[in-house]
Amino acid sequence: MNPLDGVLAVHRTLSANLGRPRHYLGRHVARQDDFHLAGETVLLLHGFWQTRHVLEPLEERLRADGYRVLSFHLGGFLGNFNSHSIPRLAQRIAGKLERLSERGDLGTLHIIGHSKGGLVGRYLVACEGWHRRVSTLITLGSPHHGTPTALVGLVGFTGLVSRSVWQMLPNSSFIRDLKEHPIPATTRFVSIYSKTDLVCPSRYSQISAADGHDAVNLVVTGLGHMELVDDPWIYGLIVRQLNDAPQS
Repeated sequence: MNPLDGVLAVHRTLSANLGRPRHYLGRHVARQDDFHLAGETVLLLHGFWQTRHVLEPLEERLRADGYRVLSFHLGGFLGNFNSHSIPRLAQRIAGKLERLSERGDLGTLHIIGHSKGGLVGRYLVACEGWHRRVSTLITLGSPHHGTPTALVGLVGFTGLVSRSVWQMLPNSSFIRDLKEHPIPATTRFVSIYSKTDLVCPSRYSQISAADGHDAVNLVVTGLGHMELVDDPWIYGLIVRQLNDAPQS
C-alpha cells in the first residue's frame, strides 16, 4: 500500500467523524425569520463542542422543502461550543420556544438533534413536558446509552469546563435518569445512526420500546459521525420520517 494512501485514508476517517473547521469556528449564522411562512416547524440542535454551522446544510435543505426552521445559539465555553449541562440547555430552549409561541403558532413541531443535541431534545420532550407539542424527535448519532468517547473529554481539557461530558458517560446518573423517562406515545422517536461512527458507536445509539412507545431505529453504514448531518441520503431518511409523523 502506498504510504500516501494510508495518510489519506486516516484523513478521510478523521474528517468523517470529527468534522471540518467550519463545524467549530464562529457562531454567526445568517438569521432568518420563517414565521411569515406556512408549514411545519423543525428545531435543529447541534452537538457538543460544535457550533450552529454544523447544521447549515440540513437547515438549507429543510427550508428548500418548505419547512420553517429554528436553530438556536446554545452558548457554552467562551460563549460557544455547546458545553452546558443537558438539562440546563433543555430548560433554556423550552423558554425560547414559549416566547416564540407567543409571537405566533409554531404549528406541527419536530426536533432534529445531532449527537448531544439529540439528548437535549430527548430531555426537552421527556422531562420538560414538550411531548404534548413535539410530533417527532429525530436523533442523529446520539449517545442514548452514553458513549465511551466521553472518557477522552474527561482526560482532556473539556471535562474541566463541561458538566455534559460527565453526563454522556455510559451509565452516568444522567443517562440512568433519562431511561426512567420514556418518550410518550404522542411523540414519534427516531434514532438514525451509523455502524461506522467512531464518536458514538452504534450500540450506544440504539433505542427500544423502553425508551419510547413509538421508537424507531434506522441504521446505516459507511458514514462517520459528522457525515450524518451532511449526507443527502440521510436527509432522505429524515424527510420520510417527518412525512410519517402524526399531525398536531
